[in-house]
Amino acid sequence: VIFVNYLACHSSHLIRGFAPVSGNPGFKDNSCSISRPISYVSTCGTADDVAYCQYLIGQTTELLTTKNNCSGAGPNGAAMTYARSATTSCKVWDCPQKNFMEVCMVEGLAHDVSGHLRPDNTSYLRPGSDLDAAEYAFQKFSLLVDGSMLFWGQPTAEELRYKKSMWPFPHHEDHPYIRKDSNHPNTL
Repeated sequence: VIFVNYLACHSSHLIRGFAPVSGNPGFKDNSCSISRPISYVSTCGTADDVAYCQYLIGQTTELLTTKNNCSGAGPNGAAMTYARSATTSCKVWDCPQKNFMEVCMVEGLAHDVSGHLRPDNTSYLRPGSDLDAAEYAFQKFSLLVDGSMLFWGQPTAEELRYKKSMWPFPHHEDHPYIRKDSNHPNTL
């Protein structure tokens, strides 16, 4: 996580979005210099027993929101806190250039990626209401691409007309690497 936060401070000319997960041990960077606005979505468990991000995440957030000229919509520029689910709340700051800053806290989560179990089976089972940190970050970062995403604009009106013109619906042969294991006859 220190590496992700370091990149947020020193690689904004290369990377637009940063999503550190469950950690923030004493991040301080007096040389932090953001050359263009970044977006930041961080998640942390309130019971993190390794990085203790719940106690330290405020330092990084304050640094990055200041460097990005972001402020909250609350009194005196305070961040607004929104419940994303029964177990997750996120503090949100408004930023002037279509970027965003957000820190999500997951109630009772230890040092794990929210919404996922560790492959080594050392995670505690968690409620399904925990925010899926990876999915959420990708969804938020999709706001930064201005319609240039792969498959954006599909299906087209022509594709929909073609699909409606026959029954059963036509099978698609494009992108077999995505369709693999989809029970599509040509990928079995």
